[in-house]
Amino acid sequence: MRDLKDYQEKYASLAFEDYQVHYRKKCMKACFDQYKPRVVLEIGCGLEPIYDVLTSFDKLVIVEPAQMFVDHALADIRKKGLEDRVDVFPLLMEDAKTKIAGYNFDMVLMSGLLNEVPDPKGMLEVVRDVVGKDTIVHVNVANANSFHRLLALEMGLINSTFEKSQQQLLLQGNTVYDKHTLAKLVTDAGFDIVEAGSYFVKPFTHKQMKQLMDTGIADERMLDGLYAMTKYMPDMGSEIFVNLKRNNR
Repeated sequence: MRDLKDYQEKYASLAFEDYQVHYRKKCMKACFDQYKPRVVLEIGCGLEPIYDVLTSFDKLVIVEPAQMFVDHALADIRKKGLEDRVDVFPLLMEDAKTKIAGYNFDMVLMSGLLNEVPDPKGMLEVVRDVVGKDTIVHVNVANANSFHRLLALEMGLINSTFEKSQQQLLLQGNTVYDKHTLAKLVTDAGFDIVEAGSYFVKPFTHKQMKQLMDTGIADERMLDGLYAMTKYMPDMGSEIFVNLKRNNR
């Protein structure tokens, strides 16, 4: 069982994670702009719930078991006057399932989640039970074939790109995926893949990237360029995503 208190404290202290979250949300915003969901479920909101990049929505439902993240979200929701549009359930997804069954979700967000939970297939099967046939389920996870992992492999620092990084060990991560293993997981759980890709080429580890930013060697303009580099390196982004629909087979 995951230690949620330990997880939330260590997540909050991660170097460079703010930048990673920014580009993760940039990918998700492109998804929002494409599908224009009105009712959205976010499973696991962390310290930055998604409503800040959802330009227009009727209802956002957040399911988040970590109390520190729940408290932070509730305070921010009150500050922004979103109480009527955002519902928060401080529960594990399997415990929230019956409570959110009445919502008709256009989109479900599972951001950085499946690589951290002990039973990712079980989590997906729970999600499958609460979505309709046209609901888009957006999943993103760390990429085993990220440029920085491949570089570490060629340098002899790791024996396999599927080895858990120090950051993943810190956050109690369970699985490292590439596009093939992620595709197998989601299809085995009863979903069809609508779209897939990677985003934000990260040449070095979080710690090294933060050092480059702190010393001025790298800046946000460079990071924007690295985000765009997946045009040339489509499988080497630091994270991979899939957009899914429930299959009816």
